[in-house]
Amino acid sequence: MNRCPFLLLAITAASASWGAPRGASPSLEAAEAFWQALEGGLASQRDAIPEWHAAADSVAARYLAGGRIWVGDHFPDFDGEACNRAGGLMAIGPLRDMGRARTEGASHLDVVLLGLHDGREEERLVVRKLRSLDVLIVGFGARAAHPEAAAGCHAWLESGAPEVVAGAPAASVLAVANLWAFNGEVISACVRRGRMPTVWQSIMMPGSTERNERYLPRRIHDDVLPPAVEAGKVAVSYFDSLRTYLTQFREREWGRLVQAGEAVRSARRAGKRTFACPLGGHLRPTSLDLPGTAGDLDALSRYITAADLADSLSRGDALYIQGYTDAPGELLAAAKEAGATAILTLAGRRAEPPERAVTDIVLDAQWELGDATVPLAGYDVPLLPPSGFMSAALYWVLVLAAE
Repeated sequence: MNRCPFLLLAITAASASWGAPRGASPSLEAAEAFWQALEGGLASQRDAIPEWHAAADSVAARYLAGGRIWVGDHFPDFDGEACNRAGGLMAIGPLRDMGRARTEGASHLDVVLLGLHDGREEERLVVRKLRSLDVLIVGFGARAAHPEAAAGCHAWLESGAPEVVAGAPAASVLAVANLWAFNGEVISACVRRGRMPTVWQSIMMPGSTERNERYLPRRIHDDVLPPAVEAGKVAVSYFDSLRTYLTQFREREWGRLVQAGEAVRSARRAGKRTFACPLGGHLRPTSLDLPGTAGDLDALSRYITAADLADSLSRGDALYIQGYTDAPGELLAAAKEAGATAILTLAGRRAEPPERAVTDIVLDAQWELGDATVPLAGYDVPLLPPSGFMSAALYWVLVLAAE
């Protein structure tokens, strides 16, 4: 087997230029600090892109030679975030399926994108096991929280912020951004090598079902090859998009966030319950709690029915729904009938903001219908979805605003 050495990466958090307004409540100061950590972390991650070009190119070479890309492990929903996503690789699978697939050959070319979240001892053991299987390991997280596991990875993408900032899991939210930026650079490295991997189109787009079904059996296109893209360009574009979304939310939605936080806080003061229902996207930010994170909301199933929701809610409760691009009318109606305050995050459509009148408080998630945000010249769909990152950012900033 050919082995390529990589420098393990380390970057430090950059600081943002704004802080909490004078006289802000402690909860708003925490929300501001978390938002600042995300902005600074994205800036650090962007600066670090050249440090992991070699890793992305090696993954591309393995993929084009028949290797498979797996995603896991002790990071809740890290695999769900990466698999079957608009703008993401079609031929990528959850790490839990790797053992069964290894019987099909080419395992020495396989790659594992390893998300590290809670610093458990099992993470170090997983890395040791993966190294014994002779696969390439690319790690994502905060090195300070996972020093031994990070040292065992062949490449490391540092989150750019501490594991917990102001009561929110900043490093894990930022790891999602690095996961997608790395995927984008793997795709562009494949293009520079003369092949275009197949990529999902959002199922919300017209014609996507037929288009995705046509390409799903293939790992690599035989009908299209976009012009070569300079190394780093896709990742830079993705990070810049996320930073724009954070800035826009801070400028346009912060007042509504304050209202939402007060609604949750009022429900708690009255002895009522507060719930979160992560409908949209594949990452459930409710699962990213850690020791030291703020008290979160009671998680409901993303598959909950209106009838079950009505049974769960009482008058005066507060409900947060992580939406996608369409308002979940039946759930909102159930919340209204129960007398609960509903808070909904929703993406816009075709440069139009989401409809505000659908419920009590609507927070604009900033991204738009189609999800993927980075255009690739000569290819029919854009790359890399922002929804997972933004959903996690919005959930945890609400949790802090409600403290």
